[in-house]
Amino acid sequence: MNKEATLNRFDMQPTTQREWNILILVAFFFGAVGTGLFLISAFYGFTFGVILSLLIIVLLMGVPHMIFLGHPLRFWKVFVSRTAIKTAWITRGLWSWGVFIVSGTLYIAPSLGWFTWLPWTTGGVAGTAMGILAAIAAAFGMIYPAFAMGQAKGIAFWNTPILPALFLIYGLIDGIDLTFISMAALGETYAINIELLEQLEIFLLILGAIFIWAYVGVMSSSNVASKEAVRSLVRGEFSFIFWGIVLVLGLLLPAGVALYGYFVDIPMGVSGVIGLLALVGALYFKYIVLKAGVYSAPI
Repeated sequence: MNKEATLNRFDMQPTTQREWNILILVAFFFGAVGTGLFLISAFYGFTFGVILSLLIIVLLMGVPHMIFLGHPLRFWKVFVSRTAIKTAWITRGLWSWGVFIVSGTLYIAPSLGWFTWLPWTTGGVAGTAMGILAAIAAAFGMIYPAFAMGQAKGIAFWNTPILPALFLIYGLIDGIDLTFISMAALGETYAINIELLEQLEIFLLILGAIFIWAYVGVMSSSNVASKEAVRSLVRGEFSFIFWGIVLVLGLLLPAGVALYGYFVDIPMGVSGVIGLLALVGALYFKYIVLKAGVYSAPI
């Protein structure tokens, strides 16, 4: 905890956290986007999506995460510390990313022209096993940030089982939206069942809105610090982002367009644009959850 936070805690006032910064926000956001895209792409055999998901995890999640942890060339120590593996969700998360990258790469490699000599295929027993392992690691990678945040001492706003559920919901939404964006950019739908994905997204968007309502409701009945966090979201500093970007732009508008598209065909380009808006909403959801985190005053 920095000096300013320590001094303010002795003033018996909730203090906004400053340690979880833009680097970890970028890592958490792209971690969810990449793993969500992998789950959708692997299910449908969308090779481009699988490759893109791995690149996102390595470059847009991995690099910021390493920088956030400190000296980039020393972060490997996190992997070999038995104590950290047993007690720190950050370490468990990094292990899950490692498993995901390795198993995901081995899963998709035989589908690429350079690696057709490998003694397994993507659809074979070994390839399927690697795909399943990568999918399990991907699902864990979606939710582990919420558990890591829950370990932050004194920030009750992050210490709730609702948050991992929200991160999982958003991860799946992110994966569907980036799939739509990819297909719109490529001009192809491949063998992906667009109608099924639209139905799943409608369900997830509505579920996400319900869980956000539950999250805000539960935290508004928690301690002083959590109440202050809720106040900053609902009618304070982050209210415009919360109502305008997270709820309206990121959830309600995409849900409305998806419902309309369920009855009337809409161009893939429109789905791509709406998917982009939903991704913006997901990014700002994580942003305000991180920024609204405040330390409880000591008793």
